[in-house]
Amino acid sequence: YSIVGSANCYQCLGGKYSYDGASTCTDCPAGRYSSNGANSCTACPSGKFSFPRSSTCIDCKPGTYAPYAAYTTCLPCTTGKATLRGGQAQGVACAPGKYANTKGSVQCQECSEGYYAASSGMTSCIGCAAGKYAAANGNTGCLSCPSGKNSDPNSANCGNCKAGTYAASGSTVCTPCLPGTYSAHGALQCLSCPAGKFSAAASSECNDCAAGTYNSVPKSTTCILCAKGYYSHVAATNCIACQPGRFAA
Repeated sequence: YSIVGSANCYQCLGGKYSYDGASTCTDCPAGRYSSNGANSCTACPSGKFSFPRSSTCIDCKPGTYAPYAAYTTCLPCTTGKATLRGGQAQGVACAPGKYANTKGSVQCQECSEGYYAASSGMTSCIGCAAGKYAAANGNTGCLSCPSGKNSDPNSANCGNCKAGTYAASGSTVCTPCLPGTYSAHGALQCLSCPAGKFSAAASSECNDCAAGTYNSVPKSTTCILCAKGYYSHVAATNCIACQPGRFAA
């Protein structure tokens, strides 16, 4: 450019430009830049922005992005996305097992124990349902509790069913054993009481039939009195007839 009466032309400084025959330099608008002696301004590439009269473009800071050229400001990453490095043209969706629940996130957070994110771009993690668990951080799904164990919602591990109850794989609750059956701690099924023994519901062991009573079939819920003239010992499966000269009332 030159002014009236000039003997020569002057170079526009960076951040400005001029056309042929110009008497002054024009400021580059925001989103564009120029170097010294420019006859036009250049659009900042995606991932960068500029202020008015800029000679260079500025990288978008981590957690923000500029999707197109000539952006005048950077946008915060939407929830479910993040940018760890500056100068990005778009936010990066959180990988499965991670989430971002605020705008402008620099990095995604791992789902904690008992929670999971099955797909990318999650804004929050989902709690494991009852009967399932997730033991580590960054889970993409939950596992079913093994047989003999169960869990509450959002659990990091499974607990053993108490004696007198049982749970099949993936059960949400431990089920009491039926009368005539029993179970130990952490059982996947209840066992039948053998003949000569009995049990009530939710029993951890079977009881012996008392002397003078019996039962002859497994899974019994009670014992039967021996008839007159017969007797039995503890845990008997049948009654024995009294020998001649003896009796049982």
